[in-house]
Amino acid sequence: MISAITSYLVAEGGEAAFESAFAQLQQQVVAGEQGTVGFQLYCAADDTRLYKVIAHFRDELAMEAHNSGLFLGAMAKQLYALCERPPEAEVLRAI
Repeated sequence: MISAITSYLVAEGGEAAFESAFAQLQQQVVAGEQGTVGFQLYCAADDTRLYKVIAHFRDELAMEAHNSGLFLGAMAKQLYALCERPPEAEVLRAI
């Protein structure tokens, strides 16, 4: 299992649009990516503009497939446009 935690700082006032765009992406990921075993959005308890996506993949190939997916590219651009800065990602491997 391999996981990724990606942090997004959403521009002020863009929270609802970000959540809506993510919900669309999440539906596509769940329906279309067999190797993605978890894909969830979280909001920081102390900053309502800071979001984290925690994704779990069966293996590295599944993560690569997710990252190169056509709909992810289009949806990612939509998410990034709502952010103050580029997202920051961290990849973790299960022990």
